[in-house]
Amino acid sequence: MTVISGDPLTGREDELDVIPPRAQQIRQFCRVVIVGAAGVGKTRLAREALIRAEAAGARSNWIVGTESARALPLGAFSASLGNLMSDPMLGVRRVVDSFVAQQRRGRVLIGVDDAHLLDGLSAHVVHQLAQSPGARLVVTLRANSGEPDAVTALWKDGHLARLNLHPLTAAATRRVIEAELGGPVDAQSARRFWKLTGETRCLWDSF
Repeated sequence: MTVISGDPLTGREDELDVIPPRAQQIRQFCRVVIVGAAGVGKTRLAREALIRAEAAGARSNWIVGTESARALPLGAFSASLGNLMSDPMLGVRRVVDSFVAQQRRGRVLIGVDDAHLLDGLSAHVVHQLAQSPGARLVVTLRANSGEPDAVTALWKDGHLARLNLHPLTAAATRRVIEAELGGPVDAQSARRFWKLTGETRCLWDSF
């Protein structure tokens, strides 16, 4: 799946620089779990990582965990499986082998969004992929979400690095506003906007 970029990502330059390989570093692996609160921008950052990797010559796959598919064995990978298989473990092997084969044919970056919503077998697939030689993954995870053990093991067992994504700083928020408006914004107005949006996030997260 090709990820189509919208507006340029602003305010996350430092975080983005540590995720995808640059064009001259395409042989390096991209292995990271982006962890943060709801609405902090995990998905946007992961998508931008895939966009950069594609611009450097890689292909991408985008997998999404959802509440509705969580009740289904290998629900997140149902599109890769085609016909349902009677033996779930055969399905696991089939999905893993498919992605490993893609890696052998060329550089592939796998994005896994909302990994806390993966069913147990889908989480197992991601864990297996993280252990395969040459695998490159960008995984997003909501903090303190009771994710499957196989997802927690991604960084605890040292397979992927963990990147804790925090809300934008006041300075980064100012850069976002200026990018949208196409001109400078005074620091006081930008800081007031940053404070107001922070209060809105706190109210939203309390529901």
